[in-house]
Amino acid sequence: MTVQFGENPGQSVVVLTQRQATVVAPAAAAPGPVDVMVTIDGQTDTLPGAFTYVEAEDPQIGFCQLQAQSPATATLGQELPALYAVVFMEGVTQGAGQGGGIEAELGWGTGDITQFTYQPMAYNVDKDGLTPGDLSNDEYGATLQIPSAGEFSYVARMRAQGRTDWVYCDLDGSENGADQTGVIQIQEPMQPAITYCQVQNINPASATTGEDSERLYAFVYAEGITPGAGQGSGIEAELGYGATGAAVDTFNYVPMGYNTDLDGQVPGDLANDEYGGRLRVSTAGQYAYAARFKTANSDWFYCDLDGNQGSGTLPVLNVTDPVVATVGYCQTQPAALAVISNTLSPAITGQVFVAGATNAAGVGSGITAELRFGPAAADPNTWTGVVTPTYAGDKDGLVPGDLANDEYTAQIPGQSAGTYGYAYRFSTNGGQDWTWCDTTGAPPFDTAEVGELTVADAFIDLPDTCKLQFPTIVANASVGQAVTIYGRVTEANVTGVGSQNANLQAELLVGPATANPATDLAQFQKIPATLRTSGVINPGPGEDEYEADFTSTQAGDYAFAYRFSVDGGQNWSLCDLDSTTSPATFSRSKMGTVRVTTAAATPDLVDYCNIWQNSFSVSASDPAPTLTIEAFEGGLTDSGNFMAGELEAEVGYGPVWANPALPGVFTWAALAYKGPRPGVPNNQEYEGPVYDVAPGAGSYAAAVRVRRAGSTAWSYCDTNNSTMNYFADQAAQLTVTP
Repeated sequence: MTVQFGENPGQSVVVLTQRQATVVAPAAAAPGPVDVMVTIDGQTDTLPGAFTYVEAEDPQIGFCQLQAQSPATATLGQELPALYAVVFMEGVTQGAGQGGGIEAELGWGTGDITQFTYQPMAYNVDKDGLTPGDLSNDEYGATLQIPSAGEFSYVARMRAQGRTDWVYCDLDGSENGADQTGVIQIQEPMQPAITYCQVQNINPASATTGEDSERLYAFVYAEGITPGAGQGSGIEAELGYGATGAAVDTFNYVPMGYNTDLDGQVPGDLANDEYGGRLRVSTAGQYAYAARFKTANSDWFYCDLDGNQGSGTLPVLNVTDPVVATVGYCQTQPAALAVISNTLSPAITGQVFVAGATNAAGVGSGITAELRFGPAAADPNTWTGVVTPTYAGDKDGLVPGDLANDEYTAQIPGQSAGTYGYAYRFSTNGGQDWTWCDTTGAPPFDTAEVGELTVADAFIDLPDTCKLQFPTIVANASVGQAVTIYGRVTEANVTGVGSQNANLQAELLVGPATANPATDLAQFQKIPATLRTSGVINPGPGEDEYEADFTSTQAGDYAFAYRFSVDGGQNWSLCDLDSTTSPATFSRSKMGTVRVTTAAATPDLVDYCNIWQNSFSVSASDPAPTLTIEAFEGGLTDSGNFMAGELEAEVGYGPVWANPALPGVFTWAALAYKGPRPGVPNNQEYEGPVYDVAPGAGSYAAAVRVRRAGSTAWSYCDTNNSTMNYFADQAAQLTVTP
């Protein structure tokens, strides 16, 4: 059977019975009646003017309304609830399924609803209208994207396709305007926070000026962090002192280290974490002291003896001067100088701390100062060159603003060409006993760390500064693979102009991991480097960056550094990772490393690891501080049946700015498995003391390395491994006091 409407065939013909059929009329070009012709088995009959086309009516939304979900609530950063509205459009929404030709949007904001932020709504289900079961309305829904916390209004709007005017839908329908908009409240997410802390009852405590106090303790509680065995992650702890009666937020604070777990309200619950630290005060007197704690997203929470946020009873710290004044600290600076023969040297300074003397305004009484110099290879005690320095002012000690040290200055008179050593020495008993001062300031005095004065008959032009920029450690290079390595240099009136000076030359040095280019340059390959003119990240003032590619033809462990010349290659400066010192202080321990393997033996490095603690400050007589890390290895730590021995983790310490991957530079100790990280079960935590045997007093870098059990390929970790690139300046800081 076929049906013809004028010249156009009907669609979807369905014969229902011998007397009835259905057909969809085709569209017509113009209004008016048309003949209908039916053909069955070759027989045709026509009814003239049987079907009439009329002008199309202008479509319009008849009614719409928000569903009763107001007020709605959600938390910032989490998915918002879906919000819905119903709509009625004559001839469109009635019956099962989505009615066509309707545009629907949901918007939020404040004030004028036409200025709200709108986004499309999607058809959801049919809804009854005035009569149960009539399915005359269509329901639409959407989830708003609101980027900030607060209370906002929301409203829906509908229109028929082809129209430009919107019908706004509020809680009481569209007939009377949008005067009843919905309300949605976006709340700030709840963050773990400190809720209680208390200073342990060591009251009064005692200390000597310029020396560490006895160890002082405080404990802290933070829900979800401190309960359970071991140190809770993400807590910063500080111990501070100040004038009696002063506000606790004005005290001078130093870091505290985790000590042990303490029970809370229930015996055995290990709800609290205890931290300890020592205070060093430069001036005698009676002080109050307090502790404070914070998490990454909270303000400081202060602690007194009563647990009253620092507003209760504060313990007392009595600080007295030592019976006999001694030199507690001294340092010679700078570490190296160069001058032309028979020319007065630049100023050489010496700082000294003597408890009860230098930590008062002006020059400390009873102090004798000398600048001694002589042949670099000789014992300083045999140096005969001596200059009496002049007092140059007060300088800060361990606490900013304490003016605890006195500074002296002197110049070495003109000398003939050669290499000289120099150092300050101080006496508190008129020269009967002397305390020598090297360039590090860390006791005891080291004759290998005295200042060095190079005197030449002709001026040697060396770069002002230079350094090995990036990377520090490459652990998975392959034979034949190019590894790009960067270095930086500054030279007044030469670098920082956007082009390369003809006299400036740069070379990447690559050699065996155990070799030192300062003493055995012949073992190193010299690769010319080129100036980078774009893409340099955060260059220093007047600083140029160079790059060179190292491509190894043989597997092995290599060390690399840069060297720069500003006089056409006549003189070179070796440059390591330490950007805080001059090129004259190059150290093998601060070179970069690259491990090269064949493509078939490319190591499987651990995907991620990170050190939780940024710094440690302890006395050499204290127990070693505890360090915590988390690690992730795809398919291993997230497998659900991870075994502690499947990963190996070690903590090591070494010189500041040093590379932990260099052989023999760091001292390593194993870390014990702690368990899955709370809240992040795919990551596993390891924890343990930073060292087995305490190093001597001084400043160190602490790093961690992690590998799969049985592998020889370590991943090295610092305190900010967002890219798993190890950076020497992001190693944990370890300070050990006498």
